[in-house]
Amino acid sequence: MVLSAARHQEHSSNKFYPPQVGAETTLFRSDLVTQILGESACNCKAIVIEAQAGQGKSTLALQFLQHFTLRFSWYQIGPEDGEPALMLSSLLKNLEQKLPGFSSPRLTRIMGQEEIDSLDIIHCANILLTDLDRYLVDDLYIIFDDLHLGEHVPLFNALLSHIIDTSPPRLHFILISRRPLLLTAKTLRYGTNTISLGNQNLSFALKEVEELFATILDRPISRLDAQRIRKQTSGWIMGILLAAHAAAHQNSAMFSEKIGTKMPADLSAQQIVQYFRNEILAHVPEDLHFTLMQLSLLDTIPVELAALITGNATIGATLTDLMLDNFFIYPLDERQTTFRFHHLFQEFLQEQAARELDKKTIRSVYRAAAAYFLEKKSIVRALFYFREEENYAVMEDILRREGLNLIAKNRIVTLLTLLQTIPEKKLLHYPWLTFFAAIVHSDSTPKKAFPLLESARTLFVEAGDETGEILALAHLAFFHFVVSGLYNDGALLLERTEELFIKNRDSLPLQARILIARNLGAGFAFFLFSLPKARTYAQFSRELAEQHNIHNGIAAGRFICGYIETLSDNDHACLQEIELAAHLLQDPLVGVANKLTLRVLHINILCKTGDLIAFNHQLHLLRAYIDSLLIEQTLAAPFGYVWGSIGLIQAGKFKHAEHMLHRGMKVSTTARSPHMRSQFCQWLSYVMALAGNHEAAQQAAAEALKLREVAGGPFYTALCCIICGATFTETGEYNKAEKLLQKGLKRAKQLPSAYLQTIAAWQMARLCNRTGRQEETLAELTTGLELMQQYSFSCFWGWEPQAMRELLGLAMRHDIQPQFAQALARQQLGVVYDEKGRWLPLLEISILGTFAVKIEGKTVLTIDDLTPAQRNLMALLLSEKNQQMNQEKIQLALWPESPPDKTRTKLDTLVTRLRKVFEQKLPCRAATYLTMRKSMLCLNNCRVDGIEFLALANEGLRHVRMENFWQAGNSFFKALQLWEPVSSATTDLFSGETAAWYDHLLNLMAQIAHRYGVLLTESDCTDEAIEITEKALQRCPMDDHLITLLYALYLRSGNMLKAKKLMQQYRQTLRDQGYTQDEIDELLFRVATSTTE
Repeated sequence: MVLSAARHQEHSSNKFYPPQVGAETTLFRSDLVTQILGESACNCKAIVIEAQAGQGKSTLALQFLQHFTLRFSWYQIGPEDGEPALMLSSLLKNLEQKLPGFSSPRLTRIMGQEEIDSLDIIHCANILLTDLDRYLVDDLYIIFDDLHLGEHVPLFNALLSHIIDTSPPRLHFILISRRPLLLTAKTLRYGTNTISLGNQNLSFALKEVEELFATILDRPISRLDAQRIRKQTSGWIMGILLAAHAAAHQNSAMFSEKIGTKMPADLSAQQIVQYFRNEILAHVPEDLHFTLMQLSLLDTIPVELAALITGNATIGATLTDLMLDNFFIYPLDERQTTFRFHHLFQEFLQEQAARELDKKTIRSVYRAAAAYFLEKKSIVRALFYFREEENYAVMEDILRREGLNLIAKNRIVTLLTLLQTIPEKKLLHYPWLTFFAAIVHSDSTPKKAFPLLESARTLFVEAGDETGEILALAHLAFFHFVVSGLYNDGALLLERTEELFIKNRDSLPLQARILIARNLGAGFAFFLFSLPKARTYAQFSRELAEQHNIHNGIAAGRFICGYIETLSDNDHACLQEIELAAHLLQDPLVGVANKLTLRVLHINILCKTGDLIAFNHQLHLLRAYIDSLLIEQTLAAPFGYVWGSIGLIQAGKFKHAEHMLHRGMKVSTTARSPHMRSQFCQWLSYVMALAGNHEAAQQAAAEALKLREVAGGPFYTALCCIICGATFTETGEYNKAEKLLQKGLKRAKQLPSAYLQTIAAWQMARLCNRTGRQEETLAELTTGLELMQQYSFSCFWGWEPQAMRELLGLAMRHDIQPQFAQALARQQLGVVYDEKGRWLPLLEISILGTFAVKIEGKTVLTIDDLTPAQRNLMALLLSEKNQQMNQEKIQLALWPESPPDKTRTKLDTLVTRLRKVFEQKLPCRAATYLTMRKSMLCLNNCRVDGIEFLALANEGLRHVRMENFWQAGNSFFKALQLWEPVSSATTDLFSGETAAWYDHLLNLMAQIAHRYGVLLTESDCTDEAIEITEKALQRCPMDDHLITLLYALYLRSGNMLKAKKLMQQYRQTLRDQGYTQDEIDELLFRVATSTTE
């Protein structure tokens, strides 16, 4: 099935047509059009017309557009626009019809797929706006009529607000609504480039009342009558027309002061109904009353359908006559094949129908309409009419056949609106209605989905419907995986699900096969830790999705496959899955739920590997680009806090970790599930034990273990035992600690999980060391280090600085993997060990901003503490490879004119004095950091931010060459974070020969900032790209690549003022640098006409 065709069939016939307004039947609103609106034609971004029903809003907009011969595209809002994807598809079709030669090929391809996600429609909107910007040479107005019909759909409001705020300069809007707009567009809320009209503006003036009767109604009235009418109606246009219509059929004076029916602007609904009954319907031929009541039950009236319902082949002509007689019926297209009643008249007729027509007659109308739209392949409209008929059996059959296709087309909001109107007692008699009611609740209110899925499953089993049963089982398993966290309950579903899948696989719809195989993969991985079987199902699901180019299925498969690899201790393979899925984060055909799971995989692997900076950045991106309501509905919300606290424990920030865990326990309902609460409690017990709060730690550990018994999951059960065992080590309950650690280790080996075995080995080493069992301690240390080296683990969950310094020192003293242990200490702890296994802090040297030397984060030496000669010497050492330099080279660099014997003496004196400064300022001996070995002066045991920057920058560029863009982005981010804000005093350390090396750092910074900015831009992370580029440009104000990128980003985000200011600043910088005016003009032109690479 091709979605675009299906969507086009469901476009309402009146979708793209303005009201049919003729000069002979409508009064031209001269003052409003020519004066109030005319002064701003094509100058303002938006015209907002908010007024009550019957005030002539749409007519005014059309008169304005036609009077000034403005090009426009009309868009009539309807219930179907609750699906943003359908709305954007309709808007695209509208523009293609109205704009000769306009097309959006990429968006058309996307809309031709079946799985565009309503929650990720913004990217699609950007594609359309970009293509419009390229196309538009002249101004274009888009009119959104009856916006109040979409006001209660947040996704609709968000999409339209985004379109307004990011639209190209030549695109303008007229927004028509009966009620105040709920749009959040900044253009409307804060902009001055808008016009707003309300009831008071649209009310007829006295002279307009006179003109209406004289020229349009051809019944001139006196000034006194006009005044009375205006007073009675407050200038309300519908009131004036109603009064005129009634007066035309009265024999008495037209508008005496005793006129029986008043028409104030705030006329109640009941009064209007009464007025229609007495003054309007009374003058419609009586034989049409029944027909009008029948047709009022339709939202729109296709003439073909009206003929079927009424049995009148000439009904089209009848409707046209009624229109010409001003009986509040309007054509919706130029050929008059579809009509609608004015909504006030329709509401009156519907009330009449409810009172005068029997249920059989009413249902027959709905049945005919449903059959008509079903034949036209308009499935959703047919379903709505069957719902009105209360024909649930037919709805059941339609959803059995078409439901999965509607879900694949993301008609979630539409189905939710439809199914939630069915009484639950009725719903629960129909398995497919119940099943799809559960599915449409899954994203927004997943807790409502669970009992519905259970009910549907029972009904399917009773009916012997194995297709329905396996779908219900698969969704129940997914619910326990993503929402409830009850892995034990989920595990009970797998045997039957697998049995049915093997039996029915070939007969299942494609989407169902992909979904069920994926959920089986997740279930076997998380519920049972049966990784080979999990991998088989996950890969089958992913490969099937790839064969049929189903993007959502590919993304879901990549997530499961990646998680299986990290559970299998194959982090390299997990990273490959992440890289292969990276482009899917910007794919509008991938649902936001699947993008969320991919980002969860990102933060999981970074937490596991101890990469705290990248973890925090990726967590920020997850929260910035995924809707918070969606995050709160899944386990992603609490996991962010759990994994974040693990990072804080790794950094030794126990109080911060405890605070984060307490916050996380309250973040969402999913945080209170046994699965998540068990994890919160186990880490709380550990961190409280480390902080010395032993009693609370023991209580938390007991609760964690109890909850884990309920939740299950082999991996998490083993981890819980290990972490709670570590807690009891800290509290001094060594017997409990050993039992739990041995239990956790045994389970880790049974799984098997090298990662959990590593955690267990280190915690066992800690316990044995505490209890004086040195031989066992050394054996566990050997196991732990060997596992880490074998599997390239650089960190593990539960790593805590104080204990790790002690244990790594013990390993060094006993020559256990000394090189690897030293590397771990340097990388993770910021220390080194001497020959006796004593740890010494690394010297932290900052050069990317203010020069400073720090010990454990505290500044101990600044540039003011050094003489010019000492600064030069430090600069030479820092800029040399490995911070080692031959003394002869130093002598030549510092004293090129002096003889060698004198320069040697000078160097010895300089080194001695520099050591003396070190001795005075540093807590350790100077020889620890500054040594002379075999004529080489060495700066040892230090961490230099400039050197780390070089390594990370080159690592990122290497990843780019290998097309590992996600890893490249992490490396670039960490590299750029090392640079201090430009407001800080820049270092004066580097000059002369070493200045070239520092310039190389600056040039490399500009290069990777540009490359990273482009990566972020391609990932739709515009705000982050702007922030990165602005920061880099402060240090490299002449870099034309950065300027070009930033200028494009400002334009892309609609920030014209910043774009203009940037060009002004660049012009001034060029002038300051001595460029000629011609050169400046050429460079500015190049920036303005360039595009991001």
